[in-house]
Amino acid sequence: MPKNMKTPGGNKGSRKETLSKQKRSTGANGTARPSRNGQSTPIPAADLIDQPRELSSSGQAPLELPVEVPAMTPAAVARLGLVEAEVQPAQPVEAAAGVVASPDPGITMDKVMTRLVEWRWKPFLPDDEIVMLVGDPGAGKSTLLAAIAAQESGGPCIEAPRSRAPGRVLVYSSEGGLDKGLKPKLDAAGAMGGRIYSGDVGKDNKPLPPLSLPKDKAKLQRRIKESQISTVLFDPLTSYLDADFDINHAQQVRVLLLDLNRIASEECCLIVCTLHFRKNREGPPLTWVAGSAEWGRVPRVVIGLGHDPDRHDLRVLSLFKNSHVKELTSRLFTLPLVDGQPRFVIGGDSILTPDDLAAAGQSLADRDALAEAGVFLKDALDSGPVAVKDLMLAAQNSGHAWATVRRAKTKLGVVPQKAEGVKGGPWYWTKPENYLL
Repeated sequence: MPKNMKTPGGNKGSRKETLSKQKRSTGANGTARPSRNGQSTPIPAADLIDQPRELSSSGQAPLELPVEVPAMTPAAVARLGLVEAEVQPAQPVEAAAGVVASPDPGITMDKVMTRLVEWRWKPFLPDDEIVMLVGDPGAGKSTLLAAIAAQESGGPCIEAPRSRAPGRVLVYSSEGGLDKGLKPKLDAAGAMGGRIYSGDVGKDNKPLPPLSLPKDKAKLQRRIKESQISTVLFDPLTSYLDADFDINHAQQVRVLLLDLNRIASEECCLIVCTLHFRKNREGPPLTWVAGSAEWGRVPRVVIGLGHDPDRHDLRVLSLFKNSHVKELTSRLFTLPLVDGQPRFVIGGDSILTPDDLAAAGQSLADRDALAEAGVFLKDALDSGPVAVKDLMLAAQNSGHAWATVRRAKTKLGVVPQKAEGVKGGPWYWTKPENYLL
């Protein structure tokens, strides 16, 4: 028989030798002994778990299935010089993926309650937010603020049924003082004075320390909370800013308005502020606010007030921005006098757009500038002829555009004349015998 041919049953001699070697390297219970320097160290069975592995009838451990390794007692671990591995807590998925998690990543959205928008006056005054009223001087901003104060204090509503119970109103106003400016407007609006508080004067009728934002934002929030104020009015907001606050600095404006909006949300109050238009009305309506464009970008609601270009006795309230509604609307309003004070009276819908308000406001501004230039010319020429170059310098120092001064010259009938007897001499303007205007 060839040497490499196996007999049935395999090579029994080799198998017996292998078993003999395995027995020499195992203990009485079949547990492997670790060796040091080639010598075996027996492990007492008492140091091991009491359940030994079951052996087959042939004395061998089953090979076809994996066998669970018995746990080692602390004594066995100490004898072998081993160190037990610490159990590590389960890591989040982000950490397992190699992403460093923030110590405080923020609130999860399943803990945020959804809130529907509530209105003080739909679609112009949402609850718990900051609203900007923007317009030219004389457009009716302060009168509208008085109407809002009247409505929120329990007086007449601007429009529609009352949506909530009367509350306390805090007013910061630098327009004409309390007795001659604010109080007459509130009386004309029918406000309930017992629920309206001045932010500038204390209980003893003495001036309070001036509010300066954003430095005093915590002071403002504390007063709102402690006095349970539901409505805060600023007329205008720029009168209550820090001395070094730059209304043209986008980041400063944005941080201030976000702080005010946060205060309104946390204290469940409405904050309404007035601002002025800039003279140049080019670009989108939200950029017409004097200063940085952030004045119009940050608030969710911006309302523009202006004159109807066709009827000067009518005024227009126009939504420049409202993030809560799909359609921006405009409404007419009038300012009839009550005991010599204007009162805000809302009218019907208007087809005028913000661009129409800009055109009307620009024409009014032009008329005012022309009238002021006419007064300037009359004063300058009252004592006799004046050289044109001197007039140009005086107009510049007085803030009058030279083009407007020339238009005023034509309107008034001012007579230009050249110096007599001087070749190439200067031109003079002199007043006419009778001004045309």
